[in-house]
Amino acid sequence: MIALDSAVAKMIAQCLLHFLWQGAVLGVLAMVALRVPPARMRYGIACAFFFLMAIAPVVTFMNLQTQAGGGAALTMEPVRAIAMGAGFPGGRTFDGAWFQVVLGVWMAGVTLGGMRVAGGWAVVLRRSSARRRMAVDAWIIAAAGRISARLGISKPVRIFASASATVPTVIGAWRPLILLPASVIAGLPQEQLEAVIAHELAHVARHDFVVNLAQCVVEVLLFFHPAVWWLSRQIREEREMCCDAIAAELCGDRLLYSRALLALEEQRAPIGLALAASGGDLRLRIERLMGIERRRASGSGLALTAVVLVCAATAFALQAQKPEGPYQKWLTQDVVYIINDREKQAFEALKTDEERNHFIEQFWDRRNPKPGAATNEMKQEHYRRIAYANNRFETEATAGWATARGRAYILYGPPDEMESHPKELREEWRYKTGRWLVFSGKDYAMMRQKAAP
Repeated sequence: MIALDSAVAKMIAQCLLHFLWQGAVLGVLAMVALRVPPARMRYGIACAFFFLMAIAPVVTFMNLQTQAGGGAALTMEPVRAIAMGAGFPGGRTFDGAWFQVVLGVWMAGVTLGGMRVAGGWAVVLRRSSARRRMAVDAWIIAAAGRISARLGISKPVRIFASASATVPTVIGAWRPLILLPASVIAGLPQEQLEAVIAHELAHVARHDFVVNLAQCVVEVLLFFHPAVWWLSRQIREEREMCCDAIAAELCGDRLLYSRALLALEEQRAPIGLALAASGGDLRLRIERLMGIERRRASGSGLALTAVVLVCAATAFALQAQKPEGPYQKWLTQDVVYIINDREKQAFEALKTDEERNHFIEQFWDRRNPKPGAATNEMKQEHYRRIAYANNRFETEATAGWATARGRAYILYGPPDEMESHPKELREEWRYKTGRWLVFSGKDYAMMRQKAAP
């Protein structure tokens, strides 16, 4: 398992939990949007909503990192962590063992999903290996060439027969390969076989293999959300219908193409990473070809609505005890670097401002170097450091206290020695305690500790 900084791990866990309701809302919006437009627009709309689900982790993690003060950037690059999470920017931080449980379950699911995809890919490679491929008749290659020219496909498309393949399949994006089952070649009339080849070449022309591969990746990362699987299934169905329309237009006979689909149905067993002509809801595809539009069953809509209600309740529970106004600022800015997990959890559980004020008073009393003294020197020094960091280290995009140097200054105070190398975008701080900090990159955003000489 990848070792993560605790702050990063908590933000990822928070993102995953908040994506429960965010993904549900996107799913319901997609369900409504897919009922309105004509068939030719549905694929694009479904892909757009799926893209929103896919980029939510990146936007969310960046926003959460900004709110947390950029502390996660002290130990690892944000991009590495962004690839692991999904969610909404906001809400409480999950402390104790909760975030470990959430991350553990998620990583286990991602591992299993990755193994499933890898297994499917291994099957695809085995079926498409040179040992299992057989040459096809010259007329099939000639037909594929004519269709490729009509579709504007400039790259060469290889086409072979296979005894192990059960349905016509297109594999690959840069060097596409079409596998035709030997039984299909022998069992379909020439006109129907050409229509099936047209369907597979339509996938090549539309670059569907790349989109399908991206779907598999998102399904692995966001496996826990039913809306992701539902929308991904809609994309695959709409994609097959788009290719059906292209193939029917090329062969000039929708009825002939529909008969070809029916003949393929008995051999239907597509693999997730491959694109097969017999995928999707066959009845719906044939009705679409014949110009018959019907509403889909409302079961999926009801299921998604139920998910929204459950996830909205979850999100409400996560937000219910979140302190507001100056108390939130005190928690997420003033003491974010010095409050421990137990104190943070206790503070977030408080109900009234009176309880929060009392907690803050006790918080500083526990850190008073002279208990009972009227003046708390530690508190005064802490806020002096915050003011200095805001004045000295502020950048165009980040408040001074939230920068790497600001955090270090607030935690450790002014360095005993400092070396600045502006041309190299590097700054080094040394302390008599042996601590040696190196800041580098734009705005000196990255910090690492260096071993004392």
